[in-house]
Amino acid sequence: VLNVMKKVSKTDFKVETAVRRPGDPDVLIADNNKIMSKMNWKPEHNDLGVICKTALDWEKKSNTI
Repeated sequence: VLNVMKKVSKTDFKVETAVRRPGDPDVLIADNNKIMSKMNWKPEHNDLGVICKTALDWEKKSNTI
């Protein structure tokens, strides 16, 4: 996600890695294959580049960045 956001924002921002905070999960998994197969569901937006670009555009429009 960070690399895609760098690409769509055309900004090579600095990424700092830190230790996990109390309450942070050990692992995060993002895989929608099971729900797509079991529920015959397809996400409306399934392209990370498009998702990042529209999120960035929204942030710019709302003047939060």
